[in-house]
Amino acid sequence: MEITSEQWNRIEPIILSLTPSKDPRGRRARGPREVMERRLFANVRIYNRKTMRDKRKIFIISPSIAFFVLITLHSFASADHDESIVIQKACGISGLVCSNKSFESKQIERFFTKVSRKNDDLNLKTLSGPPIILSNKKANQESRKVYWFLTYFQQIKYFLVQVRGWEGTSYLIINASTGDIHSLLGIPIISKDLKRFAVASLDLEAGYIPNRISIYQFFDNRIKKEWSKDFTASGPSDVKWINSAIITFFKNLSKNGGQTIDKKLVTIKLLNGEWEIVNVSN
Repeated sequence: MEITSEQWNRIEPIILSLTPSKDPRGRRARGPREVMERRLFANVRIYNRKTMRDKRKIFIISPSIAFFVLITLHSFASADHDESIVIQKACGISGLVCSNKSFESKQIERFFTKVSRKNDDLNLKTLSGPPIILSNKKANQESRKVYWFLTYFQQIKYFLVQVRGWEGTSYLIINASTGDIHSLLGIPIISKDLKRFAVASLDLEAGYIPNRISIYQFFDNRIKKEWSKDFTASGPSDVKWINSAIITFFKNLSKNGGQTIDKKLVTIKLLNGEWEIVNVSN
């Protein structure tokens, strides 16, 4: 079995990031990193294939561990995409389910080498430079802000934090490499190729946030908004990436004074470099 250096570069940082040097008790940790070192590097021969025009390195994997590598590639191919969907389902449209110590403590335990909390201070460890500290402001007024850690996207290296305000909820997606912070109206749903994410915000009753769907691109270690659509009497939800150029979502319309919700499936496509709504179900 052959694995190109491009494929290896995709999975190596993920595997290394999964295994801390020490566990919470201070003991030396064992995990995917050591497994990979023992089972992969001991059986890998690196050479430059002269017939290849760019002479990229090719990893030749012995048959005994080919299955292991295939499973690893498959498991991490869309890990951040899957994580974003899990968080969206766990939090719900309002996000209230995630606004508690129980949910946050479980997430911090998952990423204890990246995140910690001390009372009202949420500490996010950047890849270089000082940590980012988000401090709660619990005053019962418009300046109130309470931060809840939701997850860490290991492939794209971004933190996701929920912000509960006096009225309404927002989200921060934070670059672990640069420390740049971008505010969002909803939970980002990351594309399977990890190049973009979509955000839907829905509030048909109180109107604290706009009913909007937006598409962003990861560009040069930054985030750039590509497309956005606002709705008046309706709002978007349930964003789904079909592939890197097609997105679907539900357009929700409140009827009978909010007693019923009419849903219509909407499809967006990337055509000639521009996002367009191409279909709305009846």
